[in-house]
Amino acid sequence: MASDDKAHITLKKNNAIQNLLYLVIIIAVTIGIIHLSPTMQNKPHGIFLPATKTQLSPISPEAVKVYTFMSMPSKYTHLGIIRTTIHYTSTEHANLQANFQQMISYAQTLAAKHGANGIVYNQPIIGGPPTYTLDMIDIAAIKTP
Repeated sequence: MASDDKAHITLKKNNAIQNLLYLVIIIAVTIGIIHLSPTMQNKPHGIFLPATKTQLSPISPEAVKVYTFMSMPSKYTHLGIIRTTIHYTSTEHANLQANFQQMISYAQTLAAKHGANGIVYNQPIIGGPPTYTLDMIDIAAIKTP
């Protein structure tokens, strides 16, 4: 019986060591996955596509007015098209208005670099899972008198 007790204690000890090793491996793998998983740059990206070869002097982004198609001025010069996009996570889905404002600010910056004093936008295109993107296609960069 003494040898059975010793074998039982040794078995319990081996099981405890094995369970501890499993725990260490699980923690190490979890930490590795967290550190290796890609992080998203949740900043707007975009491009200005000029309509003419005319280059105007840059202005301040704060001087660029934002219009919708319903409120745009009647007299303007079309300078180009701006396309912007921003990626966001599923947890940021409820914060679409802040993402939209970031995209408008970025479009204002792009327009200002090319001398436009106004941008005209339509409704954004919202992508759901798995892409989670907010796209602004064909924002018009304009110059008003």
